[in-house]
Amino acid sequence: MLFRVKVPSVQTPGSFRGRTPRPLRFGTSGLRGLVTDLTDLEVYLAIRGFIDYLRSVGDLDERNVVALAGDLRSSTDSPERSILRAVVRALNDAGLSSEYHGRVPTPALTYYGITQAMPSIMVTGQVGVSSMKSMVMEP
Repeated sequence: MLFRVKVPSVQTPGSFRGRTPRPLRFGTSGLRGLVTDLTDLEVYLAIRGFIDYLRSVGDLDERNVVALAGDLRSSTDSPERSILRAVVRALNDAGLSSEYHGRVPTPALTYYGITQAMPSIMVTGQVGVSSMKSMVMEP
């Protein structure tokens, strides 16, 4: 049997605080883009979308906690730039808290998220967001 699906046209995003979000793409391991394109705004919007999705499918429980970790790249968290800070802000604004696990390999955080039935976000200089109750960000 053949199915027809109508795909809505892609609209240019509106501006937010005088900025227009840059188009990013989702790869097999998370949100991808150049580190210069992954500003706090793009990260914040992506994480809020992830949270909305988790709520819609029932993957957030009464704990309202998301496991969070990062890698050693400077864009993950440094005085000049911090993807991690944008992630935490988005979580807090959505009424969630984070359980920070430091600088660990992605598989370690994913394993923790799965075994604890907890959403997780891995910041790898990009943003990887994954859910089997987990997510990852990457520029």
